[in-house]
Order: sequence, then structure tokens, then C-alpha cells
Amino acid sequence: MNNVALNIHIAIVIDSLKPGGSERVACEMANYWALEGKRVTLITFKNDLPFYSLHEKVHYLAMGIAGGSGNWISGIVNTYRRIRALRRELKKLSPDVVIGFFADINCLLIISARSLRIPVVVSERNHPVHHRIPLKWRLMRRMLYPVADRLVLQTHDAAQWYRRFKIPYHVIPNPLRDIEEKQGEKQHMILAAGRLTHQKGFDLLLEAYARSGLYPEWQLVIAGEGQERMNLKNQASRLGVKQGVSFPGVVEDIDSYYHQASLFVLSSRYEGYPNVLAEAMAAGVPCISFNCPYGPACMIRHEETGLLVKAEDVEALGRSLYYLSAHSQIRRYMSQKASREIRQQLDQDKIMGQWEAIIEDLVPGRITGKTTLDE
Repeated sequence: MNNVALNIHIAIVIDSLKPGGSERVACEMANYWALEGKRVTLITFKNDLPFYSLHEKVHYLAMGIAGGSGNWISGIVNTYRRIRALRRELKKLSPDVVIGFFADINCLLIISARSLRIPVVVSERNHPVHHRIPLKWRLMRRMLYPVADRLVLQTHDAAQWYRRFKIPYHVIPNPLRDIEEKQGEKQHMILAAGRLTHQKGFDLLLEAYARSGLYPEWQLVIAGEGQERMNLKNQASRLGVKQGVSFPGVVEDIDSYYHQASLFVLSSRYEGYPNVLAEAMAAGVPCISFNCPYGPACMIRHEETGLLVKAEDVEALGRSLYYLSAHSQIRRYMSQKASREIRQQLDQDKIMGQWEAIIEDLVPGRITGKTTLDE
């Protein structure tokens, strides 16, 4: 048997590698395959430095072809230029398969790659109903997705919505990165993390914190950056909890916060598959989450591995915060059970094996090393 497995070339295409769950997953996938000896090219439309570390064997190609359009004419021109630029790079790279993240990138990727007869796997990373994309991309998605070879989704709920596209789909949750679980003294810290946007519901969390009665003994830390920063800081002042809330911005070493926190809260209005919740559970932080669509209910078993609260119910979230803060034994029980279960559920080898099964279907013999000479 020759060593064909080492010759597989996988390209991953995403808008950028800024801080974010999807960006982290793209880097983790690239690093995993590079460590296995596969050729991996990670392509971004934006020309910025990766926030997450990349293995030295990952070929990182920042194309610098992103950018806004002033009107519909310039939008058409820019879209055409991006397709040409991407097609030109894919032709030079000649990967065996390409994987795309996000609807707009996926549409341009399908046009660029299919003309080169490169198999295309498109991946959706957010709630398909609540996360509204511009009309032009919704129309292009409906026209182009049926032309892709595979569609990967993170939850079965999302898959139900995408069945209308008549494309073979797979439900694959995000792989869990390596994360250490540390035992020891915890601070009276409630941790939340994510982009400071309306979707993440940090305004709801601030309301719940103010009603919980935990201020000022417990501190609320909201890690992340985004356009809602000033609104959230002003809200904390209006609620009279300003001194108990901190906004450290984008945190490179989020694990150090997991190891200090006694509680983690996910307050999102909707999700795709919240990486940060999985990480907090794996790190042994007792977790409370709104039961929003989609993701949290796939990860937390209520009152066993965490608490699920009715979506956007601020009063119930405040009560849950107080309840867990007052019961250290329950926190300890939930954290140990959650860490064990989420590590098994999202084991990296298992999840990446599901991705490799798709590639093996599209490019037979390239993942396993099997060739026609072996048959």
C-alpha cells in the first residue's frame, strides 16, 4: 500500500480568523489534519493575522479580497472579482476537497470550485432562521447549495430546516479542543464570553445579575468585544451593578478565566453550537444556559450536567444564578459530571473521524491510504 493518505490536500475557506467560535473550529480542524500529515491550506478572504494559533505545517493564505460595496453595481463587480480570485487560487492549489464556512463564502466557493471539478463541502454555523443574512445571499444560497456535494450542520434542528435544499447533509457538532480541568479554589466569579452583540443576550444577563441578589459579593465578567460594549456598560450603571461587572475585552487565555470562575452563563437569544459552553463544561465550570435554539439542549442535561432556563426568561435566570451560587456541592456534582460527558460527546478524534468519512466518500482512497491497487 502506498502512502496516499499523506498526499490528501484539504482546503478550508472562511472570511477571517478573528476571535470567534467558527474561526476557532476552522483552526482546530486545520491543525488536526496537519498533525496527521495531511496537506492543509486555510484560506481567508480578509487579510489579517490569525487570532488563534496555527500549526507550522498549515499553509495560511490571506487573500485580502473582502470589503464592503457602496451600491449594487459595485457589489456585483466585487463579487465577480472575488470569484475570479478564489478560482485562480484554487486552480493553483488544486486541493482534493474544499470546505467552506458561512453562507456568503459558501456561495462564492461553490461557483469557484465546481468549475474546477473540486468537491465542495459547505458548513453552516448559526441559527438559519434568527441569523438573517442579506437577501442576495439567501437567494444565492437557495440556488447554489443543491450544487454542493455535502452540507454539514451542527444540530438536527438546523438540519430539519435545511432539508428543503435537497442536498446530502451530515450533523456534526464542533470538536472539543484540548482544555485542562483544574481543581482548586474558585473565586466568586460568574463568567460569560462571546461577541458583544444582540444575539449573545448580555443585556438579559445583566438584568438577571441585577435581580439575583448576588451583587456585590459575586462579580460578573463578560469577556469579548463588539458593538454593544458601551450600551452594556451604560446598562450596568443604570442597574446599579457597575462596580460588579467587568468587560476585559477579547481574552487570549480564556482558560485562565474558566479556572477562576465558579459559574458560567450562556445568555444567547439563539446559537449555532456554542463552543464556549462546551469549553466551560469541559473545564469543570458549573453552567447555566438559556434553552435557546440551537445547541445548549444538545450539551446540557438539565439538573445533571447544568441548568437549562427558558429562553430569555430573565427572572428564571436570576433565580438559577442564586440557586447555584448557594449550593457548592451541587456545583461540584454538576461540574464533574459535565466535564466527563462533554469530553466523551465531543471527543476530537471521534468528531474529526466524521469529517474524514465525508471526505473519503468524495475522494475515495485519499483519507485511509487505500488505492485501487489494494482492491
